[in-house]
Amino acid sequence: MIKEYALIFFNLFTLLVIHIVFFSNLNLFGIVNPSVFLLFILLYKFDSEQVNFIVFSFLYGMLLDLILQTAGNHSISMLFISFLRPTIIRFSLGDNFENNSILSNIRFYNKAIFISSVTLIHQIIFYSFEFFDFLMFFEIIKLTILNSLFTVIILLGFLNFFRNKS
Repeated sequence: MIKEYALIFFNLFTLLVIHIVFFSNLNLFGIVNPSVFLLFILLYKFDSEQVNFIVFSFLYGMLLDLILQTAGNHSISMLFISFLRPTIIRFSLGDNFENNSILSNIRFYNKAIFISSVTLIHQIIFYSFEFFDFLMFFEIIKLTILNSLFTVIILLGFLNFFRNKS
């Protein structure tokens, strides 16, 4: 149990450093910042305790907020995604999905739907709380679509790269 939590904290720290150093100020086309830290949500074991996952997600979002100064947007969106994750898993991977192999033996189509769903929901919540104005609706939608598209491409690339190496 202690080894498992140590591995989780090591993965969280590694993703945090990668996101802060490489992706937080990438600004593709002036507006796109891929959210690589969502790998934590995607790769966390499916059969683990939900309460621990929610606590880890919230703390990770809070740490991102403190470092990137985003006023709680990451905390709220990570917490919301962690609550919705079982529903998203059932929607994208099927009701009878009992494999805890963490996206390794899943068809590409199902993996893409899972990653896209998590990313879209995260980005919508993040930008809704960032702007918090109904007059900015089209700006929220534009940023959500562009950031989600690039995030999904990068996350699929990461997952396929590590799948082929192992």
